[in-house]
Amino acid sequence: MTDLIERLERTKNGIGLVGTRLNFLRPKEGKGISENITLDWREVTISVKEGLDLSPDDETRRYLDKEEGKFN
Repeated sequence: MTDLIERLERTKNGIGLVGTRLNFLRPKEGKGISENITLDWREVTISVKEGLDLSPDDETRRYLDKEEGKFN
């Protein structure tokens, strides 16, 4: 998960949101993935439910494996 947070931070900073705080949360309850940006852009929050399977089928896993190299 640390790798994902680092990638999100680099992307956020790369698009000019250097002064914006990034909160990445892993709640035990919830619907899956949610996000929020404050109106003043000071804070971006991304929540991914703990235990959520982000690649639930073979087609999604193949796509993610193919795309992974683009983010390194």
